[in-house]
Formats: sequence, structure tokens, C-alpha cells
Amino acid sequence: MEELEKKVLQEKFNGLSDLEIAKKYRVSLRFIEKVITKSSGVNISNLSKFNKLKKIRAFSPSHFKE
Repeated sequence: MEELEKKVLQEKFNGLSDLEIAKKYRVSLRFIEKVITKSSGVNISNLSKFNKLKKIRAFSPSHFKE
């Protein structure tokens, strides 16, 4: 993996927005999208949220009626 791609991914994991990364490293938003898709398999806007386990809040909708 290219050094620039590693830096972009690290900044995404740290929570920096795509726009801030684009300005900092002078890359396009399309480049950032390609790097994220290449590393994770899907295009997502926030990698840190993607890597955390999600908690189950309810097993059924709160206002469900038969």
C-alpha cells in the first residue's frame, strides 16, 4: 500500500472528515473514496464507527402492534 494511502486511512480512523483530509494532503474526495473502498471493501464515511461493535437497543420496534 502506498504511503499516502496509509496516511489517509490513519486520518480517517482518527476521525478527520474527508474534506479536511483532502485539504491536508491535497487529494481529491474521489481518491479518498477509492482508498476507503480498497481497504474496507465498502465506501463508508466514518471508519471508526464501522470498526466498533454495535449494541442492541431493542429486539422489536418500540411502537409495533399486530
